[in-house]
Amino acid sequence: MSALDKIKQGKRLTAAFLYELLYGIANGDLSTENNNLPLWREISLPDYVVSGCVWAGDSYGVTLLASMSAGQVMIDGQLIDVDAVANRAFTASKDTYVDVDINGALYYTEVANNAASPSLTTGRIRLGVIVSGATNIAAVTSINQGQPEKTVPTTCNLGQSGIDSLGNKICRRFPHRPLTFTFFNSLQGTGNIDLGTIPILANAEVVITGTITARGVGAAPDVATYGRLYFDGTLRQEQRVDVQSSVAEPSYGFAWQGSTTAGSRLVRINTATNAGALSYIGYGFKVEVYA
Repeated sequence: MSALDKIKQGKRLTAAFLYELLYGIANGDLSTENNNLPLWREISLPDYVVSGCVWAGDSYGVTLLASMSAGQVMIDGQLIDVDAVANRAFTASKDTYVDVDINGALYYTEVANNAASPSLTTGRIRLGVIVSGATNIAAVTSINQGQPEKTVPTTCNLGQSGIDSLGNKICRRFPHRPLTFTFFNSLQGTGNIDLGTIPILANAEVVITGTITARGVGAAPDVATYGRLYFDGTLRQEQRVDVQSSVAEPSYGFAWQGSTTAGSRLVRINTATNAGALSYIGYGFKVEVYA
């Protein structure tokens, strides 16, 4: 029987019952679905790191020890305190994935350097990856907590997205931002260019924007050049530019969005002409995943 039902039935207001009421109001136990804060946080926010939980090597290039600051995480709408870690010794020549659960307990899963990421157990957040060498944690760059510039392990951070090889966000700190991948490069030749295979964990809306610029379409005038965008094996957009000179640099702009189910999705671009050849291609694309 709920506390409100007890009041309706005329329960006497004792000190113990008053405590039950005040405590239930304070911690949300008496909240209805319409004003239950943990419920609405769970519905509207992904699990994320609220503050702290920053890993750092104790003595880079010297030891295998690292420490983590205390912090807070949000899991299933609950605000969880996470205790600091001091002077933990990591195993040599391993990538150690650090996860935390709804009780604030930490879990350390080791794999060989640059091996595929281990699975993430439901109800946990991936806080970081500690990359160790034979005798030490080499540098600040050996600790990956989802920063776009981190390049280790090589299996992680596709398109500077801060994800592991399975698509799990590493140390998500901004819950309202979409998962974002950026791809840019320049190269010789033409044909298919695979930007990357994106692991998507749940039903999602995908938004792709970008530009292709090509040069050297051949000596023939009136050359038709094409830029194409493929997502998950399907042609999503095609742009045509008619070129009057071999030195012209046609550009193709793309903006596409659509929904997809969970799984690995290949993003590919393609350039082609009906005469001559493209000798130089530059491209820049951003893929945003809303889930």
